[in-house]
Amino acid sequence: MFERYTDRARQVIFFARYDASTLASSSIDTEHLLLGLLREGAGVAAKIFKRRKLTYEVVRREIEARGRLHVATSTSVDMPLSSEAMLVLQHASVEAGRMDAPHIDTEHLLLGLLRESDCLAADILTSKGLRLEDVREEIRLQEAEREAAPRPREAFPKLADFLQRLEERRVAYHVSVFREEAIRVEVALPEEKWVVSFFPDGRVAVEVFSASGAVEDESALARLLDRLGPPKKS
Repeated sequence: MFERYTDRARQVIFFARYDASTLASSSIDTEHLLLGLLREGAGVAAKIFKRRKLTYEVVRREIEARGRLHVATSTSVDMPLSSEAMLVLQHASVEAGRMDAPHIDTEHLLLGLLRESDCLAADILTSKGLRLEDVREEIRLQEAEREAAPRPREAFPKLADFLQRLEERRVAYHVSVFREEAIRVEVALPEEKWVVSFFPDGRVAVEVFSASGAVEDESALARLLDRLGPPKKS
């Protein structure tokens, strides 16, 4: 049933099952799916919740205030999806299809909840200002931003050229983000380590960690590549 679900979306179902048991429900319902989305905390839906300062704790208290309190059931007991929750999953599949998404993710589950407008989860979401068409547009804009965002090698052309030269020489290297503004490449050689930082504006800083502890400029890269030798044949 969940073959098309991403790991994040499957985790939502797992969390929903847990919350259903702690709320003493006999089935996984829409409000439990909403709690699962809020617990997941990393997908597109989580970003939408964060913008509206909608938290798991706030929604959990509201659900508890609207329902009767019972003794929690064991998390090992099989628990089916309610008819409304099943409809939400069907809606999520349709929404993924509308977006030409190969997998069902957290944003599609959120849209599925909003489409099932008479359920408790949708009532809570709309009371917090979330509307189906608005959320669809927000998801579309997030997707457009992801598509438009340059990948590291496109944003840092000197980085792309340097990495290509390292790969041609079959040299191992480590790439990391430095201070959220530069991309750092580390190359280890016998008795010294080179750390090359590439900045979006084209600047390149080179540090050589050896006995001398030298800090050099971009011109040092040619010397490093000379030391590594010519490109290796395939």
